[in-house]
Amino acid sequence: MGELSTTLKNFKASKIIFIASLFNAIFWGFSKTINVYGLAIVGAIFEILWLPALVALLLIPLAGTIFWIKDGFNLKSLNLYAIVIAVFTLMVTLFYTHQGVK
Repeated sequence: MGELSTTLKNFKASKIIFIASLFNAIFWGFSKTINVYGLAIVGAIFEILWLPALVALLLIPLAGTIFWIKDGFNLKSLNLYAIVIAVFTLMVTLFYTHQGVK
């Protein structure tokens, strides 16, 4: 019974990490594809959220890796997919630059 409750706790944490990685990917994807400063309210929301999103971008792969190790490197784990999404988002954030018309 103790093993089942640990699995359920890990599953809840996996869902939270996975959903956080999706929201983070959407946030950074929008920031790279649209002009966030085109509207004042969108720019203000971006300015408020960019630092927590940056911290989450760095912590989600770490947390996902820890929980994935606890799951025994299960390939069906949501943690693995969260890690993949977070690393892809990190690479896009670091290396993608929008080449707009000047």
